Amino acid sequence: MADLKQERLLRELRSEIVANAVRLGVSPDVAKLLAGSVQTRLDLMHGGLDRKAARNRQVRREFDGRNHREVCRRWGISRSTLYRILST
Repeated sequence: MADLKQERLLRELRSEIVANAVRLGVSPDVAKLLAGSVQTRLDLMHGGLDRKAARNRQVRREFDGRNHREVCRRWGISRSTLYRILST
């Protein structure tokens, strides 16, 4: 039950970050990346997810269908690992 409450609170926080960043003139795509980074950090700090799951979630957020080299380089993963993450 606590996990569901935590997930709901994280979703609300993410939405607020995106909305406020866009209101300040940040592009929606960058705002989503920012919110995802904050959410990932909170997950790691509070034990919501293990490191691999948090990394995978962030990789899925950052991948736009054309930036596989950039995402792989940033996260230190192979192309096959990227596509395995995307398939889950």
